[in-house]
Amino acid sequence: MTREGKVHKGIRLRILNIIDERGYKYLSGHSDQNLGLFSDRKSNETHFSDADILVLDENNKVISIVEIKDKDVQPKEIIGIIGSTSICNKFIDKNNVEYQFNNPSLYIVIKEEILNKIGSKKQPQMDLIKERLSIDLKGISKYKICSEGEFEEVFNV
Repeated sequence: MTREGKVHKGIRLRILNIIDERGYKYLSGHSDQNLGLFSDRKSNETHFSDADILVLDENNKVISIVEIKDKDVQPKEIIGIIGSTSICNKFIDKNNVEYQFNNPSLYIVIKEEILNKIGSKKQPQMDLIKERLSIDLKGISKYKICSEGEFEEVFNV
């Protein structure tokens, strides 16, 4: 398991607070397990992505996936997260309990200072991805790229 940095943890805890205030159940990575996302069965061959937070419905199905980026991020990394997550259809925990996807939304939350840094091209790049990336997202219903400050406004399941 990778060690979580202070900035990443702060963003994760703020997002968890929003999710908790809205009454959703969730699983959070970096506490005692990685949130590995799989296609069909649990194996290295079918492990395509990871998440920081999974939001669950009343039947313990995954309805939202949150990935947090607290360091500079390239457009190809964002596109890779979207593509690899869309291949998955379940989370399988360390005890081999399966949490099926229920048409989840993917939220890629980027640290505010990265998106809004003066002179940075990150926000226009993310806007172009949102505008032009139209692939068949089999495993997810939609994706949102937002800053941590925008998450509360765009989060809906």
